[in-house]
Amino acid sequence: MHCFLSQLDANGLSCRPFPAWSSSPLSSLSQANIGHMDTPKELWRMITGNMALIQVQATVVGFLASIAAVVFGWIPDGHFSIPHAFLLCASSVATAFIASLVLGMIMIGVIIGSRKIGINPDNVATPIAASLGDLITLALLSGISWGLYLELGEDEATEGL
Repeated sequence: MHCFLSQLDANGLSCRPFPAWSSSPLSSLSQANIGHMDTPKELWRMITGNMALIQVQATVVGFLASIAAVVFGWIPDGHFSIPHAFLLCASSVATAFIASLVLGMIMIGVIIGSRKIGINPDNVATPIAASLGDLITLALLSGISWGLYLELGEDEATEGL
């Protein structure tokens, strides 16, 4: 999720998945504006490359963020709960992967749609990514965590808390 589960911005901590335009050094928005996405072959090459990179980033950083959260939760308390760590790690990685996939597809649609109707994608994609990123990520995180918590069972998930 950017894939930072907790990102510090002007409003405090927030959850933001990687938007589709942040995955490559020369962004998809810039590529769209300079004409490198004019043919279907170039378009699909750009889409598949960016989506693959986004998914790898989301999975790796989601896992690293969950490990950091487990360590920072363990340090003050002095005890470690394996079921709690698995719940946190699984929730984080699943949320990062799904949120990045959904937001990546939305951003691809926005960029392609903006180009087709003649609007600059830079002016449309950024506000959509900023507003939907937090909403989708938090909804997914709460739903996935709740579902995994119920699957794990209340006794195992709260053991050691």
